[in-house]
Parts: sequence; C-alpha cells; structure tokens
Amino acid sequence: DLYGTIFIPLILISLVATILFLLENQNKCKINFAAAKKTIIFFILAFLFIFLVHELKISSFKNTLIQSGNHFNRLYTFKDTAALFNKEIDYIKKTTKQTDTVLVMPEGHLLNYLSGRPSDNFYHSIMPVYVEMFGEEDIINRLKKTKPKLIVIHNRDLTECGTPYICKDFAQNVCLWIYDNYKLTETFDENGQILLNYERIDN
Repeated sequence: DLYGTIFIPLILISLVATILFLLENQNKCKINFAAAKKTIIFFILAFLFIFLVHELKISSFKNTLIQSGNHFNRLYTFKDTAALFNKEIDYIKKTTKQTDTVLVMPEGHLLNYLSGRPSDNFYHSIMPVYVEMFGEEDIINRLKKTKPKLIVIHNRDLTECGTPYICKDFAQNVCLWIYDNYKLTETFDENGQILLNYERIDN
C-alpha cells in the first residue's frame, strides 16, 4: 500500500524537482521557478503528513502482540489476526514435533517461523502463480513424497493476485487430495479469518 500511495508520488515529485532544477540552470524554458519550488515543497510536506497520519492510524489498530517465545521478536498486528495466529501457534506446538513439517496454504511462513516448525523446502507456498506455473499434479506428487505432518489452510483473500480463495478458486485438486488423505482436526475462526488444520491420516 505504501509503495503506491507514498513512495511513488514522492519519487515523481523528486524527479520533477530535478528536471526543473536542470532547466533553471540552463535557462531553457520560461517557468516561475520560485513558485514551482514552493509548490513542490508543499506537496512533499503534504505527502509526509499523509504518511504520518496513515502510520499512526495503522499503529493504533495493530496493537496486539503475536507470541514468538523470544523477547527479541516483537510482532504486532490487528487484534483478530493476533488472536487467530496465537491459537494456531499453540496448536502447532502441541500437536507436532520440532522436526515435523507444517505446510500453510496458500502462504504462511510467519506461522512456521513463530512455531519453530519447517515447511516444505520446495512448495512452502501454494500461491496462484505457483499453481499455474508448476501445475497441481506436480504439487500433489510432492505432497505424496514429503507427507507433511500438518497442513493448514487459510482463507486469505488473494484477489490482488487475480484468484481469490484457495480450494474454491484455485488448487481445487490439491485440496481434494488433502481431504482424502488428511483429516480435519481443528478449526480456528476469528471474525471470518479461518485456519483449518488437517492432520495426516496414516500417523
């Protein structure tokens, strides 16, 4: 969000300022440079103000700590997200060993990191682009070979990636394979944010 709303406009303003500076030095155009400089300074200050307000607004909501088990790692996020992740981290730690593989779909490296459990070392992310690139059959064959102890499915909205929801809009065959070979053991729901935990049947 910040890349588009803050940084790119600032870069464009800086570029325009540089061009005006060069033109002023070369006297190649008739521009009121004093007024142009004041306008640029105004827009820079305005964007900095917007940035500050944006950050203060976000920080006022992202005020809940996600547990990490390490006082050096202090991660804050929205209350519902923190509650969801804290429940999931506790569940992963209680039901798996440190050497067990936990695959979070479509993506969940943070859960792997905070729970201290490895993901698959190749398909550690099942995003739409990877499904399209490698194909569902290849992903399923990999899961058959590596047999993750636990597969966690997150109903994260991936509309910005062009395909909204895993199991519904993409990777349907991968999910069908999981349903056949894993059992649903726990569900966590925080105001519509859902994590489904599937444990391997042949444990």
